[in-house]
Amino acid sequence: MLHPKRRAFTIVELVIVLAVIAILAAVMVPTFSKVVESARQSAISAEAKSLNDLLIAEELLSKKPHTMSEVITILEENGYQESVLKRDKNGQILWNERNNRFFILRNGIISAVGGGNLTSYPEHTYWAVEDKVDENAKYSVYLCKSNALNSDTLSVANVGVDVGKNENLNIQYTADGADGEEPMVIQTNGGNLTLTISEQTVYHYGKAGTVLVEQESCCSYFIFDEVVNLRVRQGNVVIESGALVDLLEKKENVEVDIKPRGDVG
Repeated sequence: MLHPKRRAFTIVELVIVLAVIAILAAVMVPTFSKVVESARQSAISAEAKSLNDLLIAEELLSKKPHTMSEVITILEENGYQESVLKRDKNGQILWNERNNRFFILRNGIISAVGGGNLTSYPEHTYWAVEDKVDENAKYSVYLCKSNALNSDTLSVANVGVDVGKNENLNIQYTADGADGEEPMVIQTNGGNLTLTISEQTVYHYGKAGTVLVEQESCCSYFIFDEVVNLRVRQGNVVIESGALVDLLEKKENVEVDIKPRGDVG
């Protein structure tokens, strides 16, 4: 029995099939990419919401954290690592010191979690977890414990800095007073601190060896923990309750306000 001969595809038919496949791909790939991107955004939003729920619960049990180090401690006590706040392809989760909430930074834009209202806070009141301090940083920086630091001296300007678990880092800090009404927060863990500031308020947490305050004009420097040797040439110093300064050297025009339970050795 003779079987009919099968006809092969012609070149024209193959071209048509390939064209249809190309058209389908052109339609489906962008759609698939949007689905993937939407899933990524949903994931980081869900993560930030969970972290905010944690902060809210902690507020009910104790006081609000003052520094990024305190925030990291809260996260770690609840099973998180500081890496959850590091930048990745989905964006970055930032902490705001003013309202103690996490926000999302994506493509240079800060957004509230869950579509909530975004209050206009100064940029330096947002904290980002980074491996190092960029000289053009807009947001305050919490330093990860990493090998990215190629020096034991940091130069920081016009943003807050928290050295985290890094020990004995020296900080050369400058601020021009552009956000003078908003305090800059510095957290040290040993090492020395040099402040060259103008019309700026600085809140200093943690321990430090020698702190040299070289103001260009009047400012206020608040100490909340421990400084071995404080040398002040100009401005106002406030030693908060529970803070300790072992040795204080100051010019005659420097005003020092020692709160109850604050101590100067």
